[in-house]
Amino acid sequence: MTGSSARGGRFIALLKRFAAPLARASNADLQRFALKFSVAALILGLAAVYVSNHWRILWDRQTVKCMDANVLLFHRDRTGPFEVGDIVVFASRGAAPVFPDGTRLAKIIAAREGDVVEVRAADEAILVNGREIARGLPALAGAAEADRARFFGRRVLAPGEFWMTGTTQHSFDSRYWGVLHENQIEGRAWVLF
Repeated sequence: MTGSSARGGRFIALLKRFAAPLARASNADLQRFALKFSVAALILGLAAVYVSNHWRILWDRQTVKCMDANVLLFHRDRTGPFEVGDIVVFASRGAAPVFPDGTRLAKIIAAREGDVVEVRAADEAILVNGREIARGLPALAGAAEADRARFFGRRVLAPGEFWMTGTTQHSFDSRYWGVLHENQIEGRAWVLF
């Protein structure tokens, strides 16, 4: 007997073993079984629809990583409040040519409404409320000083604005494309590995 035939024979034997009680069951028992099976299938189906509509696994396939994460669990839920330290998934806007508008990105909220964000020209330090969170603008290496000047300054974030960052120095984040608006957020994410 070949390996596939043996497996097929074991499968048939297993089916017969589980079907034997049903063959001896009364009509009332079969109706109860059918009802329980239908209810269980409905519950599992509804749960599957909910999970597939609200949860996703995201893979970061970038060569140059913005975060120390390869796989994220994403919950599609736009309701806040979103806090500093949350990882959020959002549709990019104004990040071209690196990312076309609408590209789904995940970053960490480094600052929110009322926080003061400053990108200093002297040492390229990125500060939130006077605390350094990053340093440097590696994506601007080789750019003319006049072109670099627009990336420096100080700003108090307005309601619905967030300053986003990654966990690596080469993160293409708010220091290049500015604030994230709350209406761009699609939900929260958590690092799986």
